Amino acid sequence: MKIRKTGIVALAAALVFAAGCGKGNSEQYEAGAKALEAGDYAGARTQFESCITAGQSLAQSYRGAGIACLKQGDPVQAEEYLKQALTELGDKNKSTCRDILFYLAQAQTQQGKTEDAAASYDEILSDGDNAQAYVMKGRLLLLGGDEAQAEDCFDKAVKDCKDYDIYIDIFETYNDVKRNADGTKYLEKALQIEQGTAQDNYEHGRVYYYLGDYENAKEYLSQAVSDGSKEAMLLLGRVFLELDDASSARAMYKNYLTDEERAAEAYNGLALCDLAEGAYDSALENISQGLACRNITEEERKLLLFNEIAAYEHKADFSAAQTKAAEYVEQYPDDEQAAREYIFLQSRQQNQ
Repeated sequence: MKIRKTGIVALAAALVFAAGCGKGNSEQYEAGAKALEAGDYAGARTQFESCITAGQSLAQSYRGAGIACLKQGDPVQAEEYLKQALTELGDKNKSTCRDILFYLAQAQTQQGKTEDAAASYDEILSDGDNAQAYVMKGRLLLLGGDEAQAEDCFDKAVKDCKDYDIYIDIFETYNDVKRNADGTKYLEKALQIEQGTAQDNYEHGRVYYYLGDYENAKEYLSQAVSDGSKEAMLLLGRVFLELDDASSARAMYKNYLTDEERAAEAYNGLALCDLAEGAYDSALENISQGLACRNITEEERKLLLFNEIAAYEHKADFSAAQTKAAEYVEQYPDDEQAAREYIFLQSRQQNQ
């Protein structure tokens, strides 16, 4: 089983849930918001549905319930709730409406309703250019085989754009359809963004990381680390791993752990060092510490849980690996790679 080194880019899934609905929120709504943030999607859905039944904070509760359903792998119900959220919201808040439309398009995409999803992105774009909406619509078009229209969307997304994430998202989209050369030109465009801040050293290092040019990535990221960038330390650790220098990577992650912020990702990095060196029990210990971190994000939790399965499999504890895979697939039903791995582990156990 392959380990996962990073969850740097997460396209539409990176949208953040925010309570933000004023002092009139009920305790149930607040409980739902906290459960959603903590990754307790079943609990969040229950709380939001109770709010809906009680007629409380309807637009926000329908939105929260829709997101929870989407995270649970129930895009049909998610679409219904998100549409109702838009109806309840009306023209009250354009930014919230735009946010809901992104989730709605995601729910429609998961059902194979690509025309409806494209229409949702068009509705976002009707209110003005939006780079992320162009990227997501372009992704739909590219996966549907309309390469010319997809490229047009991507070109509109990067027009006068200084957001490196947009360029990387486009590269990842092309990478998903095995068209790395087409995606690479967008990374090369990102390198043309004029450098004017210390942050640009990190961003250029990140672009070189995706280009697979680890020597240049190391040079820029090392400078960013010297400039005090904490996030550059995490990525530089991954660069060292790509260069088969687990010792330097381990030192980078340990240095990072002097600060508690994003400690979970650093523990994942240490676990990757352990896996590279065959220290599987140590990897599991670092994963356990990462999962116990106070400020862990959902993406970090997902990464650690996935690599936990890999660690058990590498140490030939296939029973534990299967148990962990079953738990993971239940929590993240849309992860196709994990689902395939779970099927493999089941068949292995049956054949023993």
